[in-house]
Amino acid sequence: MRRTKSLCHSGVSVLCLALLIGLSGCGGGDPNKGINVKTTFPATGKILVDGKSPSEFEDMPPIQIKAWPQGEGVSDQPPGRAGSKPDGAFELTTYNAGDGLPVGEYKLTFKSTKVNLLNPGMAAADHLGAQYLDPDKSNFTVTVSESGEVQGLESIDLKKAARPVILEDDRN
Repeated sequence: MRRTKSLCHSGVSVLCLALLIGLSGCGGGDPNKGINVKTTFPATGKILVDGKSPSEFEDMPPIQIKAWPQGEGVSDQPPGRAGSKPDGAFELTTYNAGDGLPVGEYKLTFKSTKVNLLNPGMAAADHLGAQYLDPDKSNFTVTVSESGEVQGLESIDLKKAARPVILEDDRN
């Protein structure tokens, strides 16, 4: 009887040890591993659509913003990104939530699409008419200086499309 009890304790100990070892690898890892993480500065702004906050349009999904780095030495830098709040306010993220943007110049792109949770592969409709998707054609530039001053996010007024445009490739 005593031998059975010690085997049981050994089995439980081995099971606990295996569980601890297994869980130690479940942190998801560092999402910035392998990236040259640069110092960032807070970059916040507000978007209007036809002079109004996006929430004033019944059918308009939140606006997704990307800040595409421009110039030399930015090939390893991910674009900044944000989603607008109902009032149009947003906070750009480069590496970690709300951290802002590194020093440099950026071209902004915008889209307003609904995510289809039942069919994620389905093409999305952009309520801004796909007119703000190409960073090379963007008229919206943001500059972050060495002192952390951010310029270009003060006044962003976009135009709503008469009808949403279906995006064949919704990766931007």
